[in-house]
Amino acid sequence: MDWVIVCAVLIIIAGITILTVGNQRSTQSKPKSSPSTRSGSLPPPKSDVFTSAQLLSFNGINNQPVYIAVQNPFDTSEITVFDMTSGIDFYGPGSPYHVFAGRHASHGLAMSSTDRNDVEGDLNKLSASELDTLTQWYLKFESKYPKVGLLRENESGSSAGTTSHPQSVDSVQRKNQ
Repeated sequence: MDWVIVCAVLIIIAGITILTVGNQRSTQSKPKSSPSTRSGSLPPPKSDVFTSAQLLSFNGINNQPVYIAVQNPFDTSEITVFDMTSGIDFYGPGSPYHVFAGRHASHGLAMSSTDRNDVEGDLNKLSASELDTLTQWYLKFESKYPKVGLLRENESGSSAGTTSHPQSVDSVQRKNQ
């Protein structure tokens, strides 16, 4: 009977040892993560303010970062500048969406057009469907790329060919109903 108790105690000790060693190994093999990767969110946005002329130089040419400005559909007084450099294959020189690099690209994104003539334009002339498309692009960029600042409009109230602020998505949808 004594040998049964001894065996049971040894099995329990062996089990505890295996669990402890296994936990230590799995903890040691996990890479240390920064606070931003632990939460799964992007780093806090920078608060730079760009003019259209300054933004033009952030087009990925000569190893420059790629920035794209997009109208915030939830705050029409804000044009957000995103750092698209991590998506250089899509937005860098020679890529399908390079036409948007260094520009306020809201009009072209809303129209789903990479025609250089469509990139910048009057957002008030967009349909409800196009504004919805713009909203989807903005949300995609916001979830995937860091915000680096805002685009400042010039004295006439326009920026990079955009003649005025668009109406909010809700107001255009009400108007079109």
